[in-house]
Amino acid sequence: MPDPDGAPQRLDAVICGMLIGNHRDNHMASAKISSQFASVLSPDGKPMMTSAWASAIRSGDKITEAPDYPDLDGLKFMLVVPNDYYRKKLMNLGPGDIATTLRRCNVDVRMTDCSIYGYDDIELAKIFIQSGAKVFGIGALYPMFREVERICNIIRAVVPNATIILGGSMPSPIPEFALRKTGADIVTVGEAELTMIALMKVFAGKMNIEDVQGICYLRDGEFFDNGKPILPRQVTKTEVGWPDREVYPLEKYITCNKFYPFDQNARMLTLVTGRGCPYACNFCYRSSAYRIRPATDILDELEYLIERYRLDGFYIVDDLVMLSERKIRDFYEGILDRGLEVQYNCTGRVNTVTPEILKLLRESGCVSIYYGFESGNQTVLETMSKKTNLAGC
Repeated sequence: MPDPDGAPQRLDAVICGMLIGNHRDNHMASAKISSQFASVLSPDGKPMMTSAWASAIRSGDKITEAPDYPDLDGLKFMLVVPNDYYRKKLMNLGPGDIATTLRRCNVDVRMTDCSIYGYDDIELAKIFIQSGAKVFGIGALYPMFREVERICNIIRAVVPNATIILGGSMPSPIPEFALRKTGADIVTVGEAELTMIALMKVFAGKMNIEDVQGICYLRDGEFFDNGKPILPRQVTKTEVGWPDREVYPLEKYITCNKFYPFDQNARMLTLVTGRGCPYACNFCYRSSAYRIRPATDILDELEYLIERYRLDGFYIVDDLVMLSERKIRDFYEGILDRGLEVQYNCTGRVNTVTPEILKLLRESGCVSIYYGFESGNQTVLETMSKKTNLAGC
């Protein structure tokens, strides 16, 4: 392989050749795969498996003690954030959660953020080659599917023996389709912090891949589903850690264009106060055990972020913040007790909001709430299993 520092023009030419050859091969493969998936069938003609991980397994109480992390000193792991092609940016904390897990395994983890920098094929190829990474992790939403395909194709062209791991809400409900379409090696289904610990044990030679819960993979063309993931019970700093935000181009996210109604000069980041949702709307794959983070853990993280990065506000990006008045009250009292001055937004449900909750939210700094109305037709709402009614709106 050419020396990237000594011969940049020659490297560009080599990369172009790699990408052109890989594009031709993948175009042919994509045409074949497209015909196979036209009726959502696997190569053997059977319907493809989906994995709506609603029955994921909650961890035991003792998992709140620090897990057994393998030591993978020397392993280079590249997290890749696909481009969402949207001018306003929210930091997706999923890769940050995985970065925390990897660092606890002594892995050298870095990030390539296409959402912020919009890298083209040549730029990505050079980054991947020069990184020396042998394992790549890509998390995405379904609208980013083509972008994930592009990234996987580039990785295969320039680091052909790399292991590619997909995660997030794009591959989780359709792992077989995602693996066959992108050429990735492994899908982590749903929340993956605890899954990734086990998977790193496989890389360390301390565990067999067949024993890792919460992953899917292909072997000799056959699809394997290892079952539902184990979910963190409390999602605390002790259990799984706070997201590693330093792995991102952090200042770009803090200062990027803001969502209404925040001031464009405000310094803001995203925050999660809980996981899962107790509802089961049938258009959503993510129904899983609802877990509220302890108020002290949320407030410790919030206060740390404000002090370290001089933040003015937060986007609270949970699926469901205001389910519990007790949660909101603890949050409100903690903000007042600590003397924190902060603005934030959050999500809500029309069937859980109350005047008391709204008062607490406003007095603690909430400036906007996003509601998922979904429809103005009661029959449609009932068909969705939304559990809301127009009379209560």
